[in-house]
Amino acid sequence: MIRNYRQRTCFRAIGMFVLGMGTLLAEQAQVVAPKQVQQLLTKRFPQVNIGECNDSDTNPLVFGNIIIQSRNGNISLHGSDNQGNPWAAQMEISPVSECQVWASDLGKNQRQDLLILSMGTNSSGGWDSQLSLLLFDENGRPFPWQAIGNFGADSNGILQVVRHRTNGAAEIIVPKLGGDRYTGLSYAYNLLGVTGNLIHRITVAEDSSKWPLLVSPTKDLIDDEHTYEPSTLSGGAGPAKDASIPRSFIAELDNADSMQDEQLILSTKEVVGYPKLIMIDKSNGERFIDFDPSQDEIKQLKSVNASVQAIGTTCDRGNCQPLLLWAKE
Repeated sequence: MIRNYRQRTCFRAIGMFVLGMGTLLAEQAQVVAPKQVQQLLTKRFPQVNIGECNDSDTNPLVFGNIIIQSRNGNISLHGSDNQGNPWAAQMEISPVSECQVWASDLGKNQRQDLLILSMGTNSSGGWDSQLSLLLFDENGRPFPWQAIGNFGADSNGILQVVRHRTNGAAEIIVPKLGGDRYTGLSYAYNLLGVTGNLIHRITVAEDSSKWPLLVSPTKDLIDDEHTYEPSTLSGGAGPAKDASIPRSFIAELDNADSMQDEQLILSTKEVVGYPKLIMIDKSNGERFIDFDPSQDEIKQLKSVNASVQAIGTTCDRGNCQPLLLWAKE
């Protein structure tokens, strides 16, 4: 069954905290998205629903040669590329979070990509919803991307995945929330485009509007937006191909006891934060993607001197970190 998430407030287990949250949600509800956002939301990009991320050990979701299983909020995906090399991806969501899997040819390259929407369950009223993508290249290998924001869906797909008016390409609106009802709520709307199996940030839209669009911006939100770079294009100049991965490795883990403050010091002397996602290409041709990497996985990459590349930056309420750490063993 396809559920309509357009007007959800995502309370569930946190319903007991309604007292005190009513004011916050009322303030959020009063915010009207900029007209550019409203116009784009009318141009829906076609999507096909695969199913819900229910516990599915005995009855997993199947899409082509891809198997999607979920158990207590642990979602795993398995498939193989065009050469038969296996790949796997995994993520964790709240066991009470509603989740949908969709398919769509986002890159307009005759290949179906996967979209996984996990609805938020905290007191921010849905602004912690998680959109995760697996975008497939010409060899059938997945490339990950993820954003946190106020996403929703109805029977036609994820609302914020829209169509470019002229060329029909897919675009993604990422609505972000900053501040609180004491310091002041502020909002940012980012616009991203899909190029093949990669994501690029759009700063000037078709109507000449400049993005991100900010509503009641605070200094903290503006600082976040100056750092936020959710692209998987290498330096914005071209795709992050295998050949562009530098021969650097993790030389040191600084403050390894704290994932929030941990830093990775690379052999190039570059210092990067704890990554949001990791993608590991193994010597036997396998690819492994983790949307919630563990410290043990990072330590393992260090121990085998895997070559690594940090791609993109994601920011959420003052905390910025690399979007993706791409490693080759």
